[in-house]
Amino acid sequence: MLGYGWLLGDWCAAGKVEHSLPDEGGKPFQSVRLSKIMYTQAQRPARNPQNWFDFEVAVANGTCDLRAEVGDHYAATWQQIEFEGADAGTFEFPRGELAWTEEKSVLVSDGRLTIRIRLRDDHTPAGLRNLTFTRTP
Repeated sequence: MLGYGWLLGDWCAAGKVEHSLPDEGGKPFQSVRLSKIMYTQAQRPARNPQNWFDFEVAVANGTCDLRAEVGDHYAATWQQIEFEGADAGTFEFPRGELAWTEEKSVLVSDGRLTIRIRLRDDHTPAGLRNLTFTRTP
């Protein structure tokens, strides 16, 4: 069974995270922007009670090799990345800068590959553009 998604909880009525918005006339990028408070233009903004976001992918148990592309084209970011609890790095970037984490091998024993993105504070967003992983035999 293949499944994936953000674990948000009741605090986010939209049930999804915000996407990075392009400059006027620009092409949209498939990135997410993770902030302590999301949907600030909505009548009731969503406030994350945690200082992190978790993304899970259903995988068969075993070793996975993965890396993530972090940052944002349109905002300065700070993010600390963990794969299955293993530190994959802390990244602080100006607007427009993105980079890949180094590849990490992690053991999945519960059928869920968990990527945690920690926030620095209530005001600085984190960004995630790509996630690549392979399961190794």
